[in-house]
Amino acid sequence: MRTKHKIEPKLSDTDLDRIIEGCATYCDNMGGIHNYSKEYKEKRKLLYQSTYALLWYSGLRSSEVVGSPPLKWRVLSNEGIRLFRNNNLPKEWWKTEETMGLWVYRIGESYPGLHREDIMIDYPNKQLLINCEPLKGGIRPEPLNIFAGLKYVNLIEKQWFYTKPKERVFPIGHERLYSVLRGVFENKKVHPHTLRHERINRFAENPNVTIPNMMNWMGWARASTADSYISRVRGSKKMGEILAGEQPLPQEA
Repeated sequence: MRTKHKIEPKLSDTDLDRIIEGCATYCDNMGGIHNYSKEYKEKRKLLYQSTYALLWYSGLRSSEVVGSPPLKWRVLSNEGIRLFRNNNLPKEWWKTEETMGLWVYRIGESYPGLHREDIMIDYPNKQLLINCEPLKGGIRPEPLNIFAGLKYVNLIEKQWFYTKPKERVFPIGHERLYSVLRGVFENKKVHPHTLRHERINRFAENPNVTIPNMMNWMGWARASTADSYISRVRGSKKMGEILAGEQPLPQEA
């Protein structure tokens, strides 16, 4: 069965500029009843901007970058599955009382996020090497290498430099990450995972990128996952080019 993907908003390089600017605006306006110093706001600004720069270029999941506590959510119990198969499951089963036995809690593992030791700066080759163990049982056999000359990558270097040994490089809560994007894209449903989809689609559009290339970079264990993106993106482009050549407009005299 081919993997289905949610259609995410398309982002441009200009949108990255807007996100970086949005981080600055968000940090300048933080405070409320708290009177944060200018130095504190500048540190937070660097933290937010460097985090989004890394998410943009790496395509890593936000949890892989900033870390996450153990997640707890509700899934169907054996009784709930039985009712579902018989078409008798309540529509909003997750809102029912636990005593009804329709669901049970599932608790996921916590993820540490990237620590200072997970990032190396290869100055002779002008690149950042990111060692990041993928979530969801994925495989990433070698570190990601990001060219240091890319726009805003210097912010990642700077944030790494200020991070103490054995500490997280990007200690931000997920809700705060969302808050920045909500301020930038008011009428567009963009969230941190949208940046991962953007990176995947950009790789898929490049004919020089192979399925193994995408598997290694994105941390996928199955070739079918990479193929599902490549087939959709490249197939649609190819069919559009064929269609465009069928009925050319008549030439004006």
